[in-house]
Amino acid sequence: VQAIRAASHEKSASENGKPAGCFVATAAYGPSDTNVLVLREYRDRILEPCWHGRLFVRLYAVASPPLAVFIGRSRRRRRIARRLLRPCVSFAVWRMKRSDQPNA
Repeated sequence: VQAIRAASHEKSASENGKPAGCFVATAAYGPSDTNVLVLREYRDRILEPCWHGRLFVRLYAVASPPLAVFIGRSRRRRRIARRLLRPCVSFAVWRMKRSDQPNA
């Protein structure tokens, strides 16, 4: 129930005038989990600066809230979502480390 509230709260939350996002990760992990923070940073640093990244973020913001509610209603679905998100978080960490290096 807390994950559902957090996911639905994210829709209205904003930081620097943009939606908080990461609905599915918030439903799976909770709002202040490190994995959620990693995905938000990835969105801000890697996706938002390019047009196709912004398009993905906008589409995700429309499509993901109902999925987040569905995931948040079941401990089993949250566990499955965490398992499926693990490679995404790993990729985000790798990509951000790579972008910090010269000639990335």
